[in-house]
Amino acid sequence: MESNYEKWLQQEKRWMGIYRKKVLKKTLLVTLPITAIVLGVLFGGATLLNGAPMQEALEVFAAGVFLGIFAVGCFALCLLPGTSGGRMTRGIGKAVKSMKLQDAEKEQLGKEMLEVSGKADSQLDFEMVGPKTNHTPASVIVTEHFAYMRGGSPLVNLVRLSDIEHIETREESHTATQRGAKVKTIYHYTLHCIGFYYRNRAELGTEGSELPDQSMGFFSAEIRDRAYQMIQKAFEQ
Repeated sequence: MESNYEKWLQQEKRWMGIYRKKVLKKTLLVTLPITAIVLGVLFGGATLLNGAPMQEALEVFAAGVFLGIFAVGCFALCLLPGTSGGRMTRGIGKAVKSMKLQDAEKEQLGKEMLEVSGKADSQLDFEMVGPKTNHTPASVIVTEHFAYMRGGSPLVNLVRLSDIEHIETREESHTATQRGAKVKTIYHYTLHCIGFYYRNRAELGTEGSELPDQSMGFFSAEIRDRAYQMIQKAFEQ
């Protein structure tokens, strides 16, 4: 008989699968044809402007289209490992292992996550809108004993509330670099975070540090504050 924990893992794999199909569909039906046509027109047009005959320009146009298809195809292949259901379950397994959850606790985790799935007062769904995020879907899910964020960085962020001494909101300044063919653009942005401070900070060697032991980051202060209210409510109960 499948356990609640296993059922929850399957649910998370399906969530990732939906996102994967969405990304691949957009890549193949929108990004690929646009890129192929633009490269074809640029290559073919440049050939015509240089005085080449129409036949040669058409051949160069076809080469540009092929190059666009090849480039986007390689990009799509690179996306597959990062959007696999296996990556999601491995992330959950790593989080569960780091918290040293026993079988009974894993079963309780799965049971609680399944019970609150889709409930507005326990699950906040949103999109990551910021540098290099590409509108990635994300969720914060809060149960009686756990707070869970999926879709951020890291992909899986799981906290057992009984391990936490206190929770606070904080702002962090970051930079991100985007490189083009000839231009490098540097973005400065603020990450709105929920910081978790563990009870055993002395054991962890972080006692006295202002930095949290674990955090969830958001590009929107409004979304962060809504998630914080959900988590703080469960933490105080």
